[in-house]
Amino acid sequence: MAKIKYVATCADPEAGGFGTFLDIHFDNGQILLLSLKAKQENPAFVKLYQRGELNRPKTDGESVYWEDGTRLSIPEIIEMVRGI
Repeated sequence: MAKIKYVATCADPEAGGFGTFLDIHFDNGQILLLSLKAKQENPAFVKLYQRGELNRPKTDGESVYWEDGTRLSIPEIIEMVRGI
């Protein structure tokens, strides 16, 4: 499975949700813009948003994570893309 090489955020031009996409770059050259609208009811993501920390994701290659321990693994990211 590909590993995450780089992650950042960018603005979601559509209204609603957190207004944030994750800009995820994989080591195989794939790039994914992932809307975080699916997480707008998740308490951990709501806290990140309220504290202004949602725009500071990091990666360890296996997941996207934030300083407070909130994490999205590659399988979770794939589920979000598929709308599962």
